[in-house]
Amino acid sequence: MEQHTPVTNSMDSILQQLAQCIDCPEDKAEMLDPAQYHDTDLLELEIDRIFRTEWICVARTDQLEKPGDYLTTELVGEQLLVVRTRENELVTYSNVCRHRYFPVAHGSGNAERFTCDYHKWTYGLDGRLLGAPGMQGTSLDKRTCRLPEIPTEIWNGFVFVNLDRDAEPLAPRIAALSERTAAYELEAMSAVAIDDSIWAGNWKLTMENALDSYHHMGLHEKSLQADIPGLGTEFQGDHETWAHHHTPFSERFADEVAQTVPQSTARLRPEDRATMNVFYIYPSFVMPLLPVYGNWLSIIPINLGETRVFTGLLFGDEYRETSGVDEQTLAAQSLDSLRAINAEDQEATLRLQRSTQSRFIERGVMSRKEIGILHFYRYLARKLL
Repeated sequence: MEQHTPVTNSMDSILQQLAQCIDCPEDKAEMLDPAQYHDTDLLELEIDRIFRTEWICVARTDQLEKPGDYLTTELVGEQLLVVRTRENELVTYSNVCRHRYFPVAHGSGNAERFTCDYHKWTYGLDGRLLGAPGMQGTSLDKRTCRLPEIPTEIWNGFVFVNLDRDAEPLAPRIAALSERTAAYELEAMSAVAIDDSIWAGNWKLTMENALDSYHHMGLHEKSLQADIPGLGTEFQGDHETWAHHHTPFSERFADEVAQTVPQSTARLRPEDRATMNVFYIYPSFVMPLLPVYGNWLSIIPINLGETRVFTGLLFGDEYRETSGVDEQTLAAQSLDSLRAINAEDQEATLRLQRSTQSRFIERGVMSRKEIGILHFYRYLARKLL
């Protein structure tokens, strides 16, 4: 019986395996030891060298349409406040009062200013301190006190932030991706459904699941497989900051899509008209695109066994106008569909989180259909080693 590399249990051994991935031929690729999903030290290294230094999607501009609109979120322990200013710009602040470290805002909504509930310090939409009761006779200088601003970039309606205030801009790093996806006209699409939830499982389980559509034949046998067969999945190339795989439609589904959105289909490259292209921006943003709609997942670790998945569905004008239902019904139907598909992936990560603790596991051989995972490992190697 063929023997595969046995598993080990230390972060050092996992890092050694990542180093080997850099030059590993694709036909020799193996999955990493499952200890990678259960090692606290490794997660801390990932948070420090990846999620505190890379661009992470935390919101959609659809959620922040008017001046004063805001939402609060968290990224690896940092409390964040995303705001549309009076100048109609989207900015992100640290959501921590400059006085006694209490959150300045909660939830989401629309506001003219933000007032800390602890001692009523008040901040403007531009982050400036407006009022600080009871602080007369102290060294506080209201003119210079403000909420720290976090680097923020908008890409095709997605709000990306970077906790490294000296980070290189995002746009130049993914310029080739912007060009590759231009024909989809993402900037004109609307998020008709958004779901922000916590999945049980390590963030890399969710990410690896998204890095191939080979799993359609199993996890999505009754939902996606008939239209987008998993065995058609092919990796399309790695560009260091982003990568790409595609899965062709079944003949029946290709005809259906062409008839449903003929204008959207016609403006795409011929090779994209009957294909689901899945683009991923490292470290953890995944975007499946079809002529009829777009989908996204932003995958963010909370702890070893919990992951935040910020996800949604995008539709262009042509589909919304020809769907035959009103916007409210379309939104409700889309959210139900999104959650149904996500539930299949969510159940997979939960089961994998449990099964990867087995003492009898051997490292699995990687299929050519899931070779995007090898390139993800190479990205991790560049960041962690």
